[in-house]
Amino acid sequence: MRWCGRSRSASSTQPPSRLIQQVNDDHTVVEVASRHGNAVIMSKDDYDAITETAYLFRNPAKAERLLTAIERVRRGEFEQHDLTTE
Repeated sequence: MRWCGRSRSASSTQPPSRLIQQVNDDHTVVEVASRHGNAVIMSKDDYDAITETAYLFRNPAKAERLLTAIERVRRGEFEQHDLTTE
């Protein structure tokens, strides 16, 4: 088994807890390659972000709305408001 990190590589002797800490701290994705197939290890936050993005872009209307909003922000066409708690 070998580990291939996007920004750093990890040895197969590295404890799993250290590897999990690395992917959470650095937001790296580590590929685990073995004879039985490959897998990736990534932080739950990064997985959730990818899943949410895929969900939004699955619907053409939502994708268009999101891309339009991103473009408006890039052009500086937005208003900033403070959040209030009541």
